[in-house]
Amino acid sequence: MFDAVAVIFDLDGVLIDSRAAFTRSFNHALTTAGLAAEEPESLYRFIGPPLESNFANLAAERGYDDALVPALVAAYRDRYGTMAARETILYDGVPELLDAIDVPMAIATLKPGPTARPLLAELGIADRFVAIEGPGFGDADETKDVTLARALRALGNPDLARTPFVGDRVTDVVAAKTLGVPSIAACWGMGGDDELADADVHAAAPADLLPLLRSPA
Repeated sequence: MFDAVAVIFDLDGVLIDSRAAFTRSFNHALTTAGLAAEEPESLYRFIGPPLESNFANLAAERGYDDALVPALVAAYRDRYGTMAARETILYDGVPELLDAIDVPMAIATLKPGPTARPLLAELGIADRFVAIEGPGFGDADETKDVTLARALRALGNPDLARTPFVGDRVTDVVAAKTLGVPSIAACWGMGGDDELADADVHAAAPADLLPLLRSPA
């Protein structure tokens, strides 16, 4: 469909299923601070956005002091850094998909780059990508279009119309539209139908992506 010359992927909810690592680390942070743990499924909505905003939003909902946010973020990262590789899995079909794509690939994620790069190295797929772009630990306000633009530069600024961005949240769709690249909704991820409605095309599973990247025979 796109006759892609390059492909950019979001990470959580697209290539990796990080629900166990995320929710356990999130609840570890809460209980370390003396707060009540949340039901894991209720935390899925926070997978993708920056941790700082996630904890701040939960603080507003639950009425606890948002001055706790830096300590919560630190406690989360302490556990996640140790346990993520053991508790994170690649979605079914992802290794085969990456093997089959024959154009340069990059990642644009709001997971901090210093976290994403070693995690993907431990999962055995870091070397598939020209770049793994994410904000630094001190750049919690970075928006997805900024991250995506950095990934495009790392790829050598390819033809935008032929460089689709695969994501599972509305922030991915908005970033793609902001920069003028096609958006592919990863419908197996965390985003619901409503937040992915404006994506250019939708894929039900990783195996469905390859035909979308190639031009019709």
